[in-house]
Amino acid sequence: MLPIPPEELRVWVGPFGDAELYRASGESDLQSIIELCGLKPHAQVLEVGCGCGRIATALGSYLADSGSYIGFDVAPPLLNWCREELQPRLRRFRFHLADEVHAPGHNPSGNKSAAEFEFPYPSGGFDLVILSSVLTHILPEAIGNYLRETARVLRPAASAFITAFLFDAAAANAVNTQTTIFDFRHRIGSCLTFDPVHPEEGIACEEGWFLEEVSRAGLRLRTLRRGDWRKVRSYLITQDHVVATKDR
Repeated sequence: MLPIPPEELRVWVGPFGDAELYRASGESDLQSIIELCGLKPHAQVLEVGCGCGRIATALGSYLADSGSYIGFDVAPPLLNWCREELQPRLRRFRFHLADEVHAPGHNPSGNKSAAEFEFPYPSGGFDLVILSSVLTHILPEAIGNYLRETARVLRPAASAFITAFLFDAAAANAVNTQTTIFDFRHRIGSCLTFDPVHPEEGIACEEGWFLEEVSRAGLRLRTLRRGDWRKVRSYLITQDHVVATKDR
């Protein structure tokens, strides 16, 4: 069994003080990816914002020797743990530190904004791109850029698995009635945040705007599965799952 990161790293990426909850969360996301994206064991996978390897750990026992995984992240402590603990144990897995990207709270010394960052991979090289809890922590211009870069690195007809807070009428009602713990009241363009001082702590996207950005990036919406975050007053929630396919 692959190692689990220490608690100080797990709680950086989510409410995972419990190590078994952390492991189960990665397995649950993998099952959703397999179901919604048709992921095959021989796939070439890119994970944007891999954190300390929550999903990579689950993929470790699923991808075949003919498959491969690349994950990148902007936070050195998270990425370095993956390099030290997971990469030596997973022959076809590689982890890349994108330390040039400026990310408040994760990599404040970065000199390039997420809105102008180019994924350091060739076009059309991946069967799947995963963006789990990534677009919930970057601003609108960066969201558009990450969607375009995702489309660029995907093979034709390949899919992206994206999680997001999509702000629709039900989400507005949830904020007003406080059935959600996420108090998205402060607007930033077509997005909203619960922290106007540190907006990237949590970003929701107007659903119509987000789906238009998906289309403009050259992706076609295939599936939208709504999470339970509108109904649960807890950080232990599921975000909305969006599966988008690259146009041929």
